[in-house]
Amino acid sequence: MTALASSIPGALASPQRKATHHGADGWAHAVVGRIRRRVGAGALMREAGAVLERCGSLASSDDNDLERRAEELRGAARCRREDAATARESFALVTECIRRETGLTLHTAQIAAGLAMMRGSVAELATGEGKTLAAILPAVLAGWRGRGCHIVTANDYLALRDAEANAPIFARLGLTVGCVTEAMSARERATAYRADVTYATARELSGDYLRDCLDASRGVMLPLAEAIVDEADFVLIDEAATPLILAAPSVSRDEAAWIRVADDVARSLVVGEHFRVDRPRREVRLADASEGVIGSRMDGGRLPMRRARELVVAALRAHHLHHRDADYAVVDGRVLIVDERTGRISPDRRWRDGLHEAIEAKEGVEVRPSDDTLASVSFQRFFCLYPRLSGMTGTARQCAGELWNVYWLRTAVIPTHRPVIRRELRAHTCGSRDGAMDAAAREAVAMHRVGRPVLIATTTVDASEALAEQLSALGVEAPVLNAVRHAEEASIIARAGRSGAITIATSMAGRGTDIVLDEAAREAGGLHVIALGHQVSRRIDRQLFGRAGRQGDPGSARVIRSPGDDLLARNGAPWLRCVPRVWRFAMVQRFTERRGRRDRRSVMRRDHTLDDLLAFASA
Repeated sequence: MTALASSIPGALASPQRKATHHGADGWAHAVVGRIRRRVGAGALMREAGAVLERCGSLASSDDNDLERRAEELRGAARCRREDAATARESFALVTECIRRETGLTLHTAQIAAGLAMMRGSVAELATGEGKTLAAILPAVLAGWRGRGCHIVTANDYLALRDAEANAPIFARLGLTVGCVTEAMSARERATAYRADVTYATARELSGDYLRDCLDASRGVMLPLAEAIVDEADFVLIDEAATPLILAAPSVSRDEAAWIRVADDVARSLVVGEHFRVDRPRREVRLADASEGVIGSRMDGGRLPMRRARELVVAALRAHHLHHRDADYAVVDGRVLIVDERTGRISPDRRWRDGLHEAIEAKEGVEVRPSDDTLASVSFQRFFCLYPRLSGMTGTARQCAGELWNVYWLRTAVIPTHRPVIRRELRAHTCGSRDGAMDAAAREAVAMHRVGRPVLIATTTVDASEALAEQLSALGVEAPVLNAVRHAEEASIIARAGRSGAITIATSMAGRGTDIVLDEAAREAGGLHVIALGHQVSRRIDRQLFGRAGRQGDPGSARVIRSPGDDLLARNGAPWLRCVPRVWRFAMVQRFTERRGRRDRRSVMRRDHTLDDLLAFASA
């Protein structure tokens, strides 16, 4: 990878910040992080107050005066003359331009978040506090520096929406805006990257970077300079569990027949006799008794036994550890991965080690040829290439340690603009999964009758569809937002805050868009969030609850759970049955969070190891 990337500015061989994970250096870095990784919010709020005072004096200036002042500040930024006073003046000017263009006045918390990002931190700004506008403040300064700024969003829809909505604000300040989405050509991408500010997803940015590394003549991207990451915990933590891989279909399709034979063999094997399933570790182990079955069924041994075992293990994992409408969906004859943390389909991802092909055989769709890897990079490695990196999210506290250890990013927890009056109700535990669904449906109907809007979050696609049918039988129609119905996302979320509306969503589907209450809904008590089972981490539970009670609105949230929840079924060890039920869910969440951190460290270490080996080979 290093040899391929050597002609690209900011190549992988020279990251701007380097994670330390081993030995005394790693221990010392973690200890220092305990002291340094938190940014005091008090000073930021005081400075934000000074910015708002300066805004008052700019209100009487005409547009020509503002344009002239913007040119002066742009010149100072290009010459790297950015002292504290100049930064405050710039923020005040941007705040005034936002007010004139949109009619919205930024509040102190948004400006404090902008100041934190300007200084290279991740700002925790509560859901609904206006992160999209807060990102404009540091992005303008980055654009004025003339090296380009990438604003990283969670999906293409948000990238396009924010680019279109904010372009007039940037234009007032003499800046151009671009947007990169999956459907764009290389020429369109090159134009977007040459804008002062570019909105794009992490996968599009890292994908274009790798393509430029493979083909130096392509030249789509400019040197990486500054990135502001929206939903930073999702992009830098959750998405980082899987590296970005550029691949091309292999020329041979001979293994497709073997994969189908392995699927038949897997269907005939008996759990406990021929294999064991370790659900907490997501592993399948073959027993000695399976050798004879595999050897006799895999075409008389013409396939090497080691390869036959690999194919059968992949098939068993497909059948016992990965479930349709939970881990993946079948759309137009294709197996598409469903991200367990967001509920979104990931059309450009494929499982490795033959798992994806095994699931295709299991579902009876075309077994597509396995891919040959051309280049890969972990998100941890890619984002460390930016000389300036910052971000914002509604939940940064729980991952502050990992943000520091991996990206050297400090965390600033910004107080809310208005007090949070959301009530987090006591969790309701039912005896079975069906009982939990019944309880969720009854509670949703009760809230609907008093005029409160309800958001019900499920962990799987099939649970969302089943709950919608159950509510329909009770005489209440509830639109469903899940991986299969993602195209209607914007319109569903736009109606979710109406009085009496019930919306069902998988996990954090719709993240990045606010549920705005109408007056009748606010008077009835605000949005009520029902989580049908815990999410894979406490941080995502907190994100989900944050959909209610935004900007001082009333609201409430409750978890309705059962021993049959997917979190326990897919991650719980048998000995957990001895643990009191009240502790069981929290323990499994901690286990899954720990496993996620371990997986992300493994991805990053493989990336660094491969890079070191290739550097040695090319020397």
